[in-house]
Amino acid sequence: MPSAFKDIFSPDEVNAGRQVNLDLAKVIALLFMILSHPFEYAGTDISQGIPYFITFIGAHQFAAPVFMMCMGIGFTYWHHRDDPAAMCRRGFRLFLAAYGLDLFRALGVLVAGAASGRGYLDWALGEALLIDILQFAGLSAVVLGALLLLRLPYWSILLAAVAMSLGGTFIHMATTGHVASDAVLGLFAGIRGEVVESYFPLLNWFIFVVAGYGMGRWLRRCRDKDRFYGVLTPVAAAIYLGYTLYAAPREIGMFDTSSVLHFYHTGARDAFICINAFLMSAGICHFLMRRASVRLAWQVTRCAADVLRIYLLQWFFVIWVQFCLLEHVLGCRLTPAMTLLCGIVITVASFLLARVKPFSRFKI
Repeated sequence: MPSAFKDIFSPDEVNAGRQVNLDLAKVIALLFMILSHPFEYAGTDISQGIPYFITFIGAHQFAAPVFMMCMGIGFTYWHHRDDPAAMCRRGFRLFLAAYGLDLFRALGVLVAGAASGRGYLDWALGEALLIDILQFAGLSAVVLGALLLLRLPYWSILLAAVAMSLGGTFIHMATTGHVASDAVLGLFAGIRGEVVESYFPLLNWFIFVVAGYGMGRWLRRCRDKDRFYGVLTPVAAAIYLGYTLYAAPREIGMFDTSSVLHFYHTGARDAFICINAFLMSAGICHFLMRRASVRLAWQVTRCAADVLRIYLLQWFFVIWVQFCLLEHVLGCRLTPAMTLLCGIVITVASFLLARVKPFSRFKI
């Protein structure tokens, strides 16, 4: 190891505490994610203006990739990190909960369709079979845990994840023409059928969890985080910003506004760019949190600990309050400004309710 890296990294694990900068990165990611969902269900044009920025920049590069990288890092800091079987069990619980959430969302769509006389049966079925971030989180935890149970070296797991990403690059908005097979294959590849849509296929997204797991292994040995992020952040920022300034105006790859699935069926190149977006975000958050008060740091950490509860709660407001009640029962037509206001109210309500019983006790 070069002497410069020896000054940054230790042979021993010296950085086993809470990574508050990653907590802040997760909170920012959650804000963008929640703000984007009301636009999806209001049918607002997201190809320009504030809706574009919230969706194609904030909720794409700085939301899901951040969560999945942090998930991989989190496994190296987890109290069960030496028990891959526990990782598999955790993944299985997340996977089951994901379909419970799908059914909850599907029921809201059915009620909205009944209230407005529009039916929405196909839409409700699509919600019930949607492959979303919780399905992927659960499945990836099971797969990573299984690979660790086999005692495979990290480099081989990373190589497999890269190969999966390259393979997933060539399976884009595909369909078998059958609902059941699309629902199964969509867990692994980029499916866009008449009913089933896969937003987080394993082939395309596993690279984020594995990259995060590798970063976590390094972070635990990092003795000088200022120097670590001081080197990493400008390099990652140059890669991300340089590519984005070129690709976004030309609607290349994940910036193609014709469908958000151009992002969710992300190819290997876009995955690399999103990883750099995360590294830039983590570095900026590190230097911001260095100046934060103890009280602010505690609030950030508490919000980060509530991420799953907040994520679940916001779907109640998006589906049942905004989509069902406001749009279909009361017949409100939401303008972009009104939709943004809905997103802000939903965000605040979800963050606050996550701290209130019985929601504060909810665990998966």
